Amino acid sequence: MVEYPCTDEASSQIEEVRGVTQVLDQEEEIAMQEFAKFEAKLKEQRGPDAIAATVGKGSLDTVKG
Repeated sequence: MVEYPCTDEASSQIEEVRGVTQVLDQEEEIAMQEFAKFEAKLKEQRGPDAIAATVGKGSLDTVKG
């Protein structure tokens, strides 16, 4: 790992970030799988409206303005 001091000169030496890769450990992968199972079971029992959407208008990611 290369560390740069926090100065204006250092900012010109740091390469542009071109992408980020999320790495999950085994516990996180299992948790995501179990949550997906839980959501599927909830959707089956209570219908498609039981789970809030996470994309699009009216979803969890939108801000009312």
